[in-house]
Amino acid sequence: MKLDKQTAEKLNKLKGETNWNDLMEKFIEVCEIEEQRFVVEFETEKPQSVRTNSFALKHEHDPDKIKYLCEQHHALAHHGLIENEEQYPKAWLTRRQKDVCDFRNVINMKVAEFRR
Repeated sequence: MKLDKQTAEKLNKLKGETNWNDLMEKFIEVCEIEEQRFVVEFETEKPQSVRTNSFALKHEHDPDKIKYLCEQHHALAHHGLIENEEQYPKAWLTRRQKDVCDFRNVINMKVAEFRR
């Protein structure tokens, strides 16, 4: 595994006196707990729908393109912070900034402006 210098230093600091295997076990445990917490939150909230193909662009109703998301992921989608929104949510990547040249984001900005 190749890591940049800063990341390697942070990992070494986290590792401390323990061995790498124990550190990775703790990391996996934390990830699993976080994933379970997210699933529980999603199951207790009312899911919100989002179209992964903008109706304003294609004028087609495709139920396969409607995804149900928790409130936080719904907000990410409508703020244009999902890289590959047309794929299934498990494959989504988040952006640091919205792509203002993407028509879907322009439409989302117009809708948000209209709703204010």
